[in-house]
Amino acid sequence: MRPASKVARRQAPDDRQERALKVFDGWDFRLEAGSAAATLFEVWWMKHLRPALLARFAPNPTVRQLLLPGDVDRMLALLSEPGTLWDAAGRDAMMLSTLSAGFADCENRLGSDPAVWRWGDLHRALFEHATSRLMTECPGAWNVGPLPLGGSRSTPMHAGYRMGDFGVNAGASVRLVMDVGNWDNSVCINTPGQSGDPRSPHYDDLAGTWSRGEYVPLLYSDARIRSETIHHITLLPA
Repeated sequence: MRPASKVARRQAPDDRQERALKVFDGWDFRLEAGSAAATLFEVWWMKHLRPALLARFAPNPTVRQLLLPGDVDRMLALLSEPGTLWDAAGRDAMMLSTLSAGFADCENRLGSDPAVWRWGDLHRALFEHATSRLMTECPGAWNVGPLPLGGSRSTPMHAGYRMGDFGVNAGASVRLVMDVGNWDNSVCINTPGQSGDPRSPHYDDLAGTWSRGEYVPLLYSDARIRSETIHHITLLPA
């Protein structure tokens, strides 16, 4: 869904709505971690516009609970083509009021200056070590993150999040791109690193690369593996 600036401008938006529309000016509709527009869009859509739509067309709270998180295609159709279920004026009023609420929500979360809003400041991934909550000294020392992350539950690089704080709770921790027939040209990424040992420098060495959506070589041939090997770990019986 694209911000409906044409719809909004018909109704003489208030100051907060005008400021919100300026955030969307020139946006490429990508949910990049460094994007202010992505921040406003996700907060507006998920926390304000989408719930308002559900409340409008499923006023019974019990029924509404069963419909969550809602059929996105159907909700977008209701917005783009109001049809017989409601009129364009009602649609426009809902979009404007929820846009204003979404902008205020972003102000509360990230400050009053949209120029410094970043989607990755809300949408972050934390990799918590299994023993971190049991550690009496330096709890959380083996955790990695939180890492800024682009995307959402609706993007190709799925990155679902908790509605309460936008913390990432679903997505691919491992990604592979295989070049069949030229295997050494393949790439991959996993997070947080190449080692499961917190004492190793490779424990979190891929975390930043993963959060930026980048890759490292996935080597296959013995020759390439030997050329890239830094050290060997030898396991011996006690």
